[in-house]
Amino acid sequence: MSSLALHTRDTAHWRALVTAAEASVQSCLDDDLEGYLVMLLLRFARRGQGPGDPPAPCAGGAPETLTTEGLIDAGDRCLVIAGLMPDQALAQGLPVRHFVDTGRYAFREAARRTANPIFHRLAGQFVELMDVLQVMRTLDEDEIMVDLLRVYDQWQDTGSRYAYRLLLAATHALPVSNISRHRH
Repeated sequence: MSSLALHTRDTAHWRALVTAAEASVQSCLDDDLEGYLVMLLLRFARRGQGPGDPPAPCAGGAPETLTTEGLIDAGDRCLVIAGLMPDQALAQGLPVRHFVDTGRYAFREAARRTANPIFHRLAGQFVELMDVLQVMRTLDEDEIMVDLLRVYDQWQDTGSRYAYRLLLAATHALPVSNISRHRH
């Protein structure tokens, strides 16, 4: 079988997963962002980096010292960690928000350096892309097991609509933000 046929089948598989996740999280990525996400998943799958083998940390030095390609790679890695491996991020002692903030910064800086609008959109919709990836992890599961405190923190820290929906489904109540921690 030719590599073109394999590539086409792999691409179609990832696109179907992304589309199903988008529908599940009630998101509608434009064709460019959806295509970028599919290509990102293809690249990481080819590298053999699965959930048991996380990519290298996002931060590879001061952002000013990174090349544009290094910034794009950092943004991609942060998106994969925040979306597909949030538990491993927490196991490293870093909240998901760290990877969201670092990834957004990397894509914004790449947009500034290249004037390519896709990177600006990746930074702006980073949390939405993360939500799509997180939903992909659970598409085949009938019951989703989550740590509600971590989900709450993710919602508070990033504004994740997926985390909000998980809280709503688990508690059957509207989550409240900015709770005062002081007793009167």
